[in-house]
Amino acid sequence: RRAQFNFIADVVESTSKAVVFIEIVDHKRLDFFSGVPRMQANGSGFIIKEDGLILTNAHVVMSKRDSAVNVKMPDGTTYAGVVEDIDMQWDLATIRIRPNVPLPVLKLGDTATLRVGEWVAAMGCPLSLSNTITAGVVSSVQRTSRDLKLYGKDMQYIQTDAAITFGNSGGPLINLDGEVIGINAMKLTTGISFAIPIEYAKEFLRKAEDKRKGILILDGPKRYMGITMLSLTPQIIGDLRARKKSVPNELTHGVFVWKVVVGSPAHNGGLMPGDIITSINGEPVAGASTIYQLMESSVPVLEMEVYRNGMKMKFTVTPESSI
Repeated sequence: RRAQFNFIADVVESTSKAVVFIEIVDHKRLDFFSGVPRMQANGSGFIIKEDGLILTNAHVVMSKRDSAVNVKMPDGTTYAGVVEDIDMQWDLATIRIRPNVPLPVLKLGDTATLRVGEWVAAMGCPLSLSNTITAGVVSSVQRTSRDLKLYGKDMQYIQTDAAITFGNSGGPLINLDGEVIGINAMKLTTGISFAIPIEYAKEFLRKAEDKRKGILILDGPKRYMGITMLSLTPQIIGDLRARKKSVPNELTHGVFVWKVVVGSPAHNGGLMPGDIITSINGEPVAGASTIYQLMESSVPVLEMEVYRNGMKMKFTVTPESSI
C-alpha cells in the first residue's frame, strides 16, 4: 500500500536534485567571532537551464549593493551567483552560476488545467536543508491581482494550503507530473499560502531574452525597502482574523508584511514580519500597488502607520537604491 499511495515521494525523487539553496551575504556586516560576511537573506530557487540559469523570487535576492549571492546545490557544491534579471513587481528573478557539468533541470508546466483540490508539493531548502517538502491541495486558481488589490500588477495567484516558509519561497510548486506550475511566494498564515503561476515566469524569461537581444523593456522600481508583502482584501482579513485574535475590528485595508530583510531600510526603520501597514505619509495604503508607486517616486521618507499585535504604531522608513 505504501507504493500505491506514495505519489508525493515519487514526485520529490524525480525533481529534488534541481532545487537549490540561495543565500545573500553582506560584505560590510561581518560576524563578530568568525569575521565572515553575515547572511542577509536566504531562500530557494530551481534550475531551469542545464548551463546554470536559476529561477527564484525577486524578494530573495533584492539587497544592498555590497551583497553577494551564493548558491548551494543538493550535493553540497556551492557556486558564486550573479543576479541576471529581476522584476520586482512580478517578484521574479534569475541567477546565473557557472557549473563545470550540465545540471539537472525542472520542466515548466502550465496552470491552464489546474483544478481546485489538486495535490501539489512546495519544495525548497530552508536554512540550507535540501529536499524540504510540504504538500497540500490547491485552494484557489483564480486569486487575481484585483482580488488582492494589486492594481499595478496584472497577475493571478495560486492559493494552496501547502506551507510556504521563509526558506522555501522562491522554490517550485510542483504538480504530480513533476512539472513546475508556480513559484512559492509567501504564507499569510497557517493554511493560506500563495504561489506565482508559472505563466508569469515564462513571460518574465521571454522579456529577459528580449533584453539580451537589444529590445527595449521598461524596468520596474529602482528603490528598495526590503519587505515581502501581500495586499489585504476583506476575504483575507476575515481569514486572518479567524486565526489571529490580535487583528483589530477596524482594519479594512493595508498590506501584510511577510518578510523583512535584515539590514534593509524597512528593518532599520523598525518594521517586523506580521506588521500591517495601513497608511504612508498620511495617505491610506489600498494595497501593494501603493508601495510600488512610492518605490517608483522620489518621495524620500515614508512615515508609516502600522498595526502590530493589535496595537497602532508609527515607523519611518527611508528607501535606498536597489541593485
